[in-house]
Amino acid sequence: MVQQVIKESPHGSFKVTQLCQNIVICEDIHNKQKWGNETEDQPAFMVYVGCLREEAKGTMHTFNNLYGCKWCEIRTPKYLKDFECEIKVKGMSRLGLNHLVQEQNLSDYSFDFKDEIFEAAELLKQEQELIAEPEQIAKVISNWLEDQLEDIIWHYCNSPSFQKSIFKIELEQEKALTN
Repeated sequence: MVQQVIKESPHGSFKVTQLCQNIVICEDIHNKQKWGNETEDQPAFMVYVGCLREEAKGTMHTFNNLYGCKWCEIRTPKYLKDFECEIKVKGMSRLGLNHLVQEQNLSDYSFDFKDEIFEAAELLKQEQELIAEPEQIAKVISNWLEDQLEDIIWHYCNSPSFQKSIFKIELEQEKALTN
């Protein structure tokens, strides 16, 4: 999803922007709230993440330990109404936010890709007279790709050390660029 402003205060002091399907930020343009994560060229912001209620505590744990956030709260969705709950996150860095959005986009892409594989399998089934045993070919390809995607997603989503390693590499790269 392309960034989309979904709400702006009348005086322009706050702007709410949806970054992807389940992530929204509220930027404090004039830094009146003193959230503490502003940079020289970007305002402070609060993050809102939509998720299933059963995922909320684990997600909060990740935010506090991996992203070093100051405060998280599980609440009824205000901005992400398509989700069971919304986690309000204070103190995430821009680098952390970028990592989180990239992670979500990767997850969204992998599911889209899997759907495309199943569509291709359906096309192969329709072209049976042109291809010998298309169902078996499609099934083998689909199963293999599904296993690969599930392994990658599982390792990424369920391995805090893997997530931490990727995040640390990105943090070191950002520090090297600023020095």
